[in-house]
Amino acid sequence: MNQRFFFDASLLGVARIMAQSHDRITYPGHSKWPFGQDEDDETWLQLVGDRGWCAIFRDKRIRYRTTERAALVRHRARAVVVATSRNLTIKDNVALLERHWSDVERTLVDAPALYHLTSAGLRKKLTY
Repeated sequence: MNQRFFFDASLLGVARIMAQSHDRITYPGHSKWPFGQDEDDETWLQLVGDRGWCAIFRDKRIRYRTTERAALVRHRARAVVVATSRNLTIKDNVALLERHWSDVERTLVDAPALYHLTSAGLRKKLTY
């Protein structure tokens, strides 16, 4: 299985930059991604979970979005939420992810879980 990282549309600019130096990154519009940019969460989370990929997205309020969190669990999708206290520029998001990329890569070998990435690093928030 070719495990990958899927960046959703909330981090599209970041994904395009990072894909230049990381060959396992996929995003809406990428040749390895079968859906468009506006695909519903349920559909893309199922694909990510089925393939054992890790989804990376920005959603500070994921802990309050019970439907989205339930879909993560239902599809056993690994997920990293960029959960910084302020909105970062594309350049700052790239720098944050690059600084912690080795930790993000380990999510592919760990059991499916929800992680938060902040300037302090990657922390597991929910295992399922």
